[in-house]
Amino acid sequence: MISENKIKKYFHLLNELKDDYCLYDLHIHPFEFFFGDIKYQAYDDSKAIFCRKSTVFIPPKISSIEKLNGSALPMADRLKFRADFYRLLFARQFQCTGAGVFEAFAEITGITKFVLLPVATEKIELQNQLDLMKSYFADANRFIFGCYLPDDVKDNEISAYLFELKKNYHVRIVKIHPNFSAINLATYRGIERIEAILHGCNQTNLPLIIHGGRNAILNEKQTDRFSEMINLKKIQWSLTKTKVIIAHAGAYDVDGINARNEVFTHLKALLKKYDNLMFDLSGLSYEATFQAIKMLGLSRAVFGSDALYFDPIRAMAILLHCIENAGLNLKKSLIRVAHENPETCKFRGME
Repeated sequence: MISENKIKKYFHLLNELKDDYCLYDLHIHPFEFFFGDIKYQAYDDSKAIFCRKSTVFIPPKISSIEKLNGSALPMADRLKFRADFYRLLFARQFQCTGAGVFEAFAEITGITKFVLLPVATEKIELQNQLDLMKSYFADANRFIFGCYLPDDVKDNEISAYLFELKKNYHVRIVKIHPNFSAINLATYRGIERIEAILHGCNQTNLPLIIHGGRNAILNEKQTDRFSEMINLKKIQWSLTKTKVIIAHAGAYDVDGINARNEVFTHLKALLKKYDNLMFDLSGLSYEATFQAIKMLGLSRAVFGSDALYFDPIRAMAILLHCIENAGLNLKKSLIRVAHENPETCKFRGME
């Protein structure tokens, strides 16, 4: 477990650092995308908090973490759950959104910039989300807009589409989720699609963040493993000169005990081969996070919480606990993963 007092010590350090460093969370979902319910109403206009009907916003607080691997059930258990379970779970996690929600977390964690990653398979859906983001997250100094590459954008239209989003919404990073978009990286067509996106990112000078790993929730659709590490290895990541972040260190929904050999061994080789590759440690259990740090180090790691699917307070506390238990310097490591490495994505240069 991690005691409440230890977590408070961690966040005291973060809040000291934010006076001298811009601290990033590079993996934030402003809306739930698996079921696509984004119907909110104003809860507190003065703080830009938006909630579902009849929902009361309860500010986050620090509490002890009893089970370090509690956010990652064994795969066999996760596969037992069906869509209705996840619909209820995600509805609870995304009861409220907006700038005020993430600023409430920031008062605790010390994070100063949030990278927002909408996900939508159709252009009209993405436009709707981006329009809501302009309203819900108006502070451009605080919130960095990302975009998604919808399925109905053809390969030869990608660059023009991304240029349009840069102009209209000031997007500064592209998100792609092969499992959700049913891009099978085990096939020639799937590889071709991802490499077309890389070309588009290169043309528009936008970094890319790609889901890495599995998704138990997509098991019934049989797209749940399209983006696992064995397939990510097949992509020529150097097709773009911009940074490419492999989310979840390629190990989402991979049991921590298996992640070392099934994922991190291969990710280590990829990082050595491609200078522009990075990874975030979002959405992982304590065990998987610790193994990733021990095996991969932090020289190419960035912090991402995967909020609101995951509690950003818990995500940061577990990361810091892993760093400490790995025998690394907390302050230097924090500066590396939350400031120095994110800055190489050159978000500021796009402002």
